[in-house]
Amino acid sequence: MSVSRSSVALAHVLSKDERRRFETEGWLGPYPLLASEEARALESDLVEAFERTRGYFYPDRAELQRCYAGGVSFYEDTPWFQSLHALSPQLLAVGRRAGVVERVAQLIGDDVMLWATICFLQGAGERLHWHSDNEFHHVSGVSVWMGAANTSPENALKLMPGSHRFPQRPEHFLSAGRETMETLQEDERALSLARAWSASAEVVRPAVRDGEFILFDGTLWHASDNPRPARRCAMGLRFSPPSERVRIPMTAWEPTIWDPAAPPTVLVRGEDRYGVNPRMVRAEGLRASR
Repeated sequence: MSVSRSSVALAHVLSKDERRRFETEGWLGPYPLLASEEARALESDLVEAFERTRGYFYPDRAELQRCYAGGVSFYEDTPWFQSLHALSPQLLAVGRRAGVVERVAQLIGDDVMLWATICFLQGAGERLHWHSDNEFHHVSGVSVWMGAANTSPENALKLMPGSHRFPQRPEHFLSAGRETMETLQEDERALSLARAWSASAEVVRPAVRDGEFILFDGTLWHASDNPRPARRCAMGLRFSPPSERVRIPMTAWEPTIWDPAAPPTVLVRGEDRYGVNPRMVRAEGLRASR
């Protein structure tokens, strides 16, 4: 028996309270998406796709000037680390799952574009400083963080509820030389900055396990650490309405310099009435490059 799209959507309806909470606190979840065994099987796909990219770094000053002056893409020969959906049909399939897409649509509108798929690996004892996602300061949308392998409530993503409404973000303090990535690894230090705007600022760590995901505003302050002995693998997905023009940053902080090439984007729900993303394809039309 076939299942209608409306019945699928009903299974993932966000309550009025959830939508209000996303607006005020900036995050929701966790929600189940994959069986834990299915999620853990994604680790090899995530790692393999990630290893075909340039990795988590930006061009140095000389390379930046060469690309910027000549209109040459830094990602001409090697993909952007956030474009894993264009490299793996298995990862794209996760980004098309109704459990994710239907919830995202209730937050950003009926038309939904997937523009980033990311592998987050964190070894035992590793930490990532408090930050917000630069791209979401230029486009509206929703970010997804899903546990893939060895994810637990002890090493899931950390969030600071309501911080998407703060007038400054951690990158401002880094750019001004007031903080370093090392000082911003400390929760208490990040909280001391946040409490200039909210006396009730707190750190929460949603109890995400393998195969579960959270939704959050990409401008929300977030960080991660892994106190457990096994490497943790997580998957990130980023969605926006197709009216938003997404670009690849070549700098981590402001002022942002953009790569001349557009990233591959996938329409996973609805229609593209705007045509502002030149590498947009419908999900069913995408073929992963090998």
